[in-house]
Amino acid sequence: HAVSVSCGGNHFAAILEDGSLWLWGSNGFGQIGNNGQGDGIDEFDNLVQNKPVKVMDHVASVSCGIYATAALQTDGSLWTWGSNEWGQLGNGHQGNASYEYEGLAETDATIYQTVPVKIMDDVVCVSMNSECSPTSWGGGHGAAVNTGIREAKGLYFKVVDSDDWVKEEAYQ
Repeated sequence: HAVSVSCGGNHFAAILEDGSLWLWGSNGFGQIGNNGQGDGIDEFDNLVQNKPVKVMDHVASVSCGIYATAALQTDGSLWTWGSNEWGQLGNGHQGNASYEYEGLAETDATIYQTVPVKIMDDVVCVSMNSECSPTSWGGGHGAAVNTGIREAKGLYFKVVDSDDWVKEEAYQ
């Protein structure tokens, strides 16, 4: 039995009673987390996973974005995967795959992560709600990231938006 579900743009996640995390749906940017695998192709020639696949164990919560997924394990570690075009995975705009759109230079390719990557430890929650403090990163088109933080209740911190300029020394 599922104890928690999350819906993304075109993909879905469910946590079962045993803490296992299962995903299915569109996998064009690795948002399923199964190393870019799929069992079908949709009408737009995008890779899909029609049958749920187990991605990881010991999951406390999950949140699906448009083309990305974040999971909080029971040990407090936060894992993300999927599209990282705007740095939304929180790992320094890195990934294990890329997709070049026709006419774009290689440096403009979309970066994505097809398997979960550990982002941080000691996380309390993944999604933003009245019960825990939000942490946000990524593109924030139309000020979406800052609007969410402004409306949130409780303590929070802003990591960095992908369009912020930060000197390299600040990371040391």
